Amino acid sequence: MRWLRALGMGLWLMAGSAFAAEPVSLSYQFSPLHGPPVYVQGQKLKTGAAPAETLVKEPKYSSENPLYGIATLGTGDDTTFTFVLDESEGTGKGYDLLYVDSNNNEDLTDDPPVRATQRQGRQVFSPIRLLVPVNGQKTLYQAELVASPHYESKQRQVTGTDYYLKGLGYFVGSARFGDKTYSVALVDYNANGLFNDLFTVFDPEGDKTGDMLLVDLDGDGEFAGKYPTLDETIHCGKRIVVDNQFYDFAARPDGVSFSVAPSQVNLRPIKSEYSRFSLTLASAEGQWPIEAETGEAKAPPGTYQVTTWSLDLKDAKRRTWHMAGHTCGGDAPPPQLTVSEPDGGFFKLRAPLLAKVRAERSPEEGYKFQFEIRLSAAEHVTDLKVNDAKPPEPLLRILDEKGRQVEKLKFHYG
Repeated sequence: MRWLRALGMGLWLMAGSAFAAEPVSLSYQFSPLHGPPVYVQGQKLKTGAAPAETLVKEPKYSSENPLYGIATLGTGDDTTFTFVLDESEGTGKGYDLLYVDSNNNEDLTDDPPVRATQRQGRQVFSPIRLLVPVNGQKTLYQAELVASPHYESKQRQVTGTDYYLKGLGYFVGSARFGDKTYSVALVDYNANGLFNDLFTVFDPEGDKTGDMLLVDLDGDGEFAGKYPTLDETIHCGKRIVVDNQFYDFAARPDGVSFSVAPSQVNLRPIKSEYSRFSLTLASAEGQWPIEAETGEAKAPPGTYQVTTWSLDLKDAKRRTWHMAGHTCGGDAPPPQLTVSEPDGGFFKLRAPLLAKVRAERSPEEGYKFQFEIRLSAAEHVTDLKVNDAKPPEPLLRILDEKGRQVEKLKFHYG
């Protein structure tokens, strides 16, 4: 991705008396089957054949090979919680019973075990009731443990099972941003029992991406937002962006309230040759959805990772191309955009589009071909339209060693 610089004028957004940083009170919502209204990463248990901490007492396991795991929850001197997976029908029959040190007293015999159930094709241990220490107080934290296939990163082959702890409770209420009031929810994204973790850097494991503030901007009762920035699902940071406005943010670790106030920040222009574009910019200050309706957006000076983008562009035939994509989980780090003081920044994608076909072979299915469009090793195109319609489906021709066509395949969208 190529980034150029452009001249521009700054804009000061000042904290004013029209909006004070008063706490927004929230109420607890428990959803035993679905959990929070958005996907959460959760916390992957660290597992092993032996306990990671000294245990006072353990039950008699049916398995000769119980699987021990730990998770870190809350604040204070002892934040390590032990989980043990047992095979109730005997060794080799599969883990189907979970022992949890719910009150964190290192005694696994005074807490009832949780039996596995099947949900949407996955093994789930639920509900789990934990007493998590938060600033010296024991707080009830309701969660579930989800078994997930472990894939070897390059070959995408299942090599084992990972276990993720995920919260089932979250906090809801309403909050005022500027002159509008929206329904909101505060979610523990990384399942560490705290609701005030702030974004510091994009992290596929979720440890550093912060908890989530959900804001129902369009009033449809859901939390999704525009693709690809998903501006209704906000990773909490020192600063957040709501409806294209910057706010300072802070939340209580127990989730019962948060505070916002308009940021006192010097905004600089991000210009582009695209008539409309949107970006998600990530830095240690937060991860922000930025929109430009007339070829110019604004952000504070700094150097950012661009994690999502979308744009509209007219070609020589006056056709309107719409493209959207992301730079997360690619073969290279996300590209950077620098917004300087006083010049601002310039947004431009690398061209041309690159088509990539990946072939995978399995004994059951034979060869499987996957088609994707990229702009670079890091930039994946996930939506491509011309005049609001998808382009023709790509074709794949397979030739033999003499160059003769032996197969012609069509890639289908979806």
